[in-house]
Amino acid sequence: MKKFTIIWIFILALSMTSLSQAFTQHNFKYQGSCTLETAVNTNDANGNKVAVYQCVNQSSSISVYRINVITFKAIITDTEEYYKSLKREYANLGEPTSTTLKGRKAIQVIENVNIEGHSMKQISVSTLYKNKAITLVLVTNSSNYSSLINSFKNNFSFL
Repeated sequence: MKKFTIIWIFILALSMTSLSQAFTQHNFKYQGSCTLETAVNTNDANGNKVAVYQCVNQSSSISVYRINVITFKAIITDTEEYYKSLKREYANLGEPTSTTLKGRKAIQVIENVNIEGHSMKQISVSTLYKNKAITLVLVTNSSNYSSLINSFKNNFSFL
């Protein structure tokens, strides 16, 4: 019985570690229930590096989890102005609110979007970390979107 318990614990630990993904080049880790895959890896017109990772979870509802990373070419020195600018930009999408992401200042916005005729919520939580704009984006048709974004934030961590 003891041998069976040890084997079971080993298998459980192995399966839990397979759900963790580290993105060391972008200084974050994700431990969610789906595997993030590269959707975009390019440079923008200003020479900033842009990467997008996403996964889709289709259970009783559809949820798309996305992490957008912009690595700025120029050093962001005025973080207060950065967040004010971000809040102004998000005001065009919905009602931006101040929040935190793993203890760091962040701006969140909830949008009502229509994708291929389906009414959905898009929740974006953006922060600045090591001169990178890191934005967690959840797109879902679940009425439980508040719980889903909180779970997404809990499954994310900085390296």
